[in-house]
Amino acid sequence: MTASFKTEWKALWRSRPGRRFQERYEASRRKRATASLVGRVIRLLLALGLVTIGVVLVLIPGPAIVFFALAGGLLAAESRRVARLLDWTEVKLRRVARWLWSRWCGFSGGQKAAALVMLLAAGAAGLFAGYRLYVR
Repeated sequence: MTASFKTEWKALWRSRPGRRFQERYEASRRKRATASLVGRVIRLLLALGLVTIGVVLVLIPGPAIVFFALAGGLLAAESRRVARLLDWTEVKLRRVARWLWSRWCGFSGGQKAAALVMLLAAGAAGLFAGYRLYVR
């Protein structure tokens, strides 16, 4: 199981952004002829469990994005729509990340410090608002 997971992860990582999840879906589809129904059900249940953990971690401080990403990867192997959605999202997020990085590199030291303070303040405000909504 671990060797198979490692092989699939490496193949996913090497794939071209914007196509990697669809390629994973196609590879999974080719394997389905020999795969058991039990394996597919276990994969879907595992994805559902990961999404559930992600939702809980959104409500409390924690690495929710990791669980959503893992669940998305599992679901992309079973659904062409999910695979397309993840590929589209990856391309858009990469574009935003490049824009943010170019802006960040253009900042002076003081501007970077001010941006970090604002991000921390926004995060604290979000945590406080979430806490207040949760306590009600």
